Amino acid sequence: MAPVLAAVLGFGLTAGFITVDRPGKGHPAEVTPTRPPVNLLVVTGAGTHETRAFISGRTWTLRYTFECPGARGFTVVEDRNTTLVTSIEGKGAGTIARTQDPGTHVLAVNSSCTWTVTAIG
Repeated sequence: MAPVLAAVLGFGLTAGFITVDRPGKGHPAEVTPTRPPVNLLVVTGAGTHETRAFISGRTWTLRYTFECPGARGFTVVEDRNTTLVTSIEGKGAGTIARTQDPGTHVLAVNSSCTWTVTAIG
């Protein structure tokens, strides 16, 4: 019965070998696709402001810009206890990487400047 079943299914009765490629030298490991980063929060303002809450994964990034035509000073505090940015410059921009920091966050901006803060995760 096996030869008949093999013939019906199109298999020959010849011996063969199956090889399996495993990641290693010369073979790149398969990469699990990840979701591209998205804006979790984008706020533009002037003066002092507390943002709405946003939820991040383990890793997120804060991008900021500010410009002060007269008075100077720009501070961003995360969750009322972690100062992420403090500057006495009249103009600036930067990026702060936050790792091992999942959960719900609120940013407080204290400045007389015009500014934009973006949380990306």
